[in-house]
Amino acid sequence: MEFWRSQPLTEEPRSPLWRWWHVAAALALVIALGPPAGEAAPPPAAGARSLHYDVSIRGIPLLTLDFRIAETAADYHVDGFVRTVGVADLLADFVMRSESRGVITADRLHPSVHESSSRWRHGERGTHLDFAADGTVAAVVSGTPEPESSVSLPTAQQSAGTVDPLTAVLAINHEITRAGSCDVRMPIFDGRRRYDLVLADEGLEGAAVTAEGGVRRCRIDLLKIAGFPSREAARPDHGRAWVQAQGEGEPALPVRIEFDTKWGPITVRMARAAPAQ
Repeated sequence: MEFWRSQPLTEEPRSPLWRWWHVAAALALVIALGPPAGEAAPPPAAGARSLHYDVSIRGIPLLTLDFRIAETAADYHVDGFVRTVGVADLLADFVMRSESRGVITADRLHPSVHESSSRWRHGERGTHLDFAADGTVAAVVSGTPEPESSVSLPTAQQSAGTVDPLTAVLAINHEITRAGSCDVRMPIFDGRRRYDLVLADEGLEGAAVTAEGGVRRCRIDLLKIAGFPSREAARPDHGRAWVQAQGEGEPALPVRIEFDTKWGPITVRMARAAPAQ
């Protein structure tokens, strides 16, 4: 994977969208439509699906999230592409591309490799994770350092038994489909941060029940374990997701995600769900 080139910067952008893109991506349950402009997109696998989400704050566009997933009975491949739009793009010019591959045994997902590269106006980062069969994770990170000296990478013990953010995409989907409930706790390691994504089922919304089975509301808690700046580490993040099947026999997917920040409510809305082209 090629990393974008830019001038070095000593500080990463600080706003809720940088913290919460993990939540949005982990709940967007499919992989990216493809690579950034200038790169050739691989042909879609049979059965691959794509989704597009729009992210806004107080109605002002912030981000787009595109995902594509290719899954068989034995393995999976997930790609994700995130970028700023509108005024946020003029200010930050943030782009992130990520990819995960792994195997499936007894309906459990086991990541093998995860890669991501991101750049914003004056900085860039890259991550490569290798997941061993014994649950240990080897991480190689590069690019702009964390601005706070108090931030340290998670230990090997803390990262053991985790999955990457994109594998969490599929794992959460599998659990919701299997259990018919969004009571899920997912241990996640992205190379720099270690956190648990905890979903709690809040039932079906009666007014929104449809032929596809209704809209299930899920509470979201992001529990920070390691790798966060000290001013963020003690403060959990909370939100909600509304999940709905897209048709008979189709998986349940989040159609809306909301969470509150001191800048106002941030909303993630599904704009498109379709077979990958």
